[in-house]
Amino acid sequence: MKVQSSYRSGFTLLELALALVVLTIVALVAIALHFDRPEISLERAARLLAADLRLAQTRAIVDARESSVAFDPQGFGWTPQEPDGDLPPRRLDSDAIFEGVRLAPGSLPAQGLLAFDARGTPSADVALQLEFDGHTLVVIVNRARAVVLDPR
Repeated sequence: MKVQSSYRSGFTLLELALALVVLTIVALVAIALHFDRPEISLERAARLLAADLRLAQTRAIVDARESSVAFDPQGFGWTPQEPDGDLPPRRLDSDAIFEGVRLAPGSLPAQGLLAFDARGTPSADVALQLEFDGHTLVVIVNRARAVVLDPR
């Protein structure tokens, strides 16, 4: 004679919900701690700046016309100057990820504008210095070699 058990194995809905709550809390804390490190925010801002400058340079070459990037005089951001206006301004003071990051005003190009001609050559040699919590990173724009160098 076979005895049937009414016991089933598995997780209850309450156990699954509790596991999801714990995982969510752990993820939130890990993300907050990761982005709270100055070097992470500074590196991300520098890479974004270098990417935007490279994009302006590439658009100048592809469209065979001047393309430029305007910088906030206080160092709180930059705006790609595009006729179609499809690129948003970058604001370091209002973006939570970059809060506290700032471009050193002394490192900004003359008149706060960096232009690339139709061949992609920048209008000036610039060493754009980003600062955050005592740390700095520099994005270099070299006119002789017509390159935007990675901040490393």
